[in-house]
Amino acid sequence: MRDDFGVAVEAVKVALTGEQVARFKLPPKMKAKKDDPNYHKFHKVHGKNAYEIEALEPVLLQQLLSEAVDSVIDVEAFNRELSQEREDAAFLDYARRRALAALRGMGIDREGEEEDE
Repeated sequence: MRDDFGVAVEAVKVALTGEQVARFKLPPKMKAKKDDPNYHKFHKVHGKNAYEIEALEPVLLQQLLSEAVDSVIDVEAFNRELSQEREDAAFLDYARRRALAALRGMGIDREGEEEDE
């Protein structure tokens, strides 16, 4: 996104956070693997237990994601863009139908071939 469109992208952790583990009282799924190269860093930050995101209900995950997206976008600008897209789509559909009707009036079918009389 940054390189292709010049859009700054910042990663935001949505789930599964330590706060969510505590808030939703999630049970540990397993112990952190001591032979994992990231074990010491993980253990220092999160402790010895590991949790799985699947412990959260899908509806709750959707809500968390929606809240996270809403917190970082300009919702009014997004809605204006959606409205403009709907208007553009309606105009293009209208223009397409008029062009097809004009072509049919000239005896040309949808694929650009002359219609058999």
